[in-house]
Amino acid sequence: MRECIAVSRHPTQKISQLAAVNRESKFRVLIQPEAFFSIYSKAVTLEVGLQHFLSFLSSMRRPILACFKLWGPGLPNFFRALEDINRLWEFQEATSGFLAALPLIRERVPGASSFKLKNLAKTYLARNMSERSAMAAVLAMRDLCRLLEVSPGPQLAQHVYPFSSLQCFASLQPLVQASVLSRAEARLLALHSVSFVELLSAHRRDQQGGLKKYIRYLSLQTTTLPPTQPALNLQALATYFEGLLEGPVLARAEGVSAPLAGHGLAERASQQS
Repeated sequence: MRECIAVSRHPTQKISQLAAVNRESKFRVLIQPEAFFSIYSKAVTLEVGLQHFLSFLSSMRRPILACFKLWGPGLPNFFRALEDINRLWEFQEATSGFLAALPLIRERVPGASSFKLKNLAKTYLARNMSERSAMAAVLAMRDLCRLLEVSPGPQLAQHVYPFSSLQCFASLQPLVQASVLSRAEARLLALHSVSFVELLSAHRRDQQGGLKKYIRYLSLQTTTLPPTQPALNLQALATYFEGLLEGPVLARAEGVSAPLAGHGLAERASQQS
């Protein structure tokens, strides 16, 4: 596995470290909150750190980035940080997709007692990995993939996802944070290119039945869910959207092409409610 990425967070801020490896080439940056920034620190501001990371990516030919927990909170926070400095488009152009590493590792060692990266590193690499180090995480993921012979090829295609799917997933995070959707449901919707803006617009066009067509996506989760679960999810979505601002929000939603705009819509609505 050539390119691996890890985004590390700190309880008081969303991103505290960025790390990546490309074969033997390594990238790592520490992020210092601007309120506490010091010229004597080895850390840099988030904007500078992101710029350094984009430069690192530009040294490669549109790599596929391997992430241990692709559908976790790390990438949405990372996308949001790039969006805030208007560099998300640059990241999109610099990459060609994302590889979900954890499902591949599960396939190689289905009998593992734990699939936490720290425990996998200890069991299969005889390594005590620091959970506070993003670099330790990407090195452990790279070395696990090497050990388990996870390498680029046709067999990996089903585990590679386009930027658009992850962007839709990021846009749906306000609904996950509000417990309207589970992370698994947000993933299912994102895999069908459904974004926050699309859900909001569908509901506003038809408040009675606009969201019903999405039942077929949510009902694909597992057979263990109660039969009424998808309907309850859609009711929760409808209730959430009812709490947003009326006309102006819909007008902005219909005029925005980037799925991440859902973040801004949800935040503005919550601030004014």
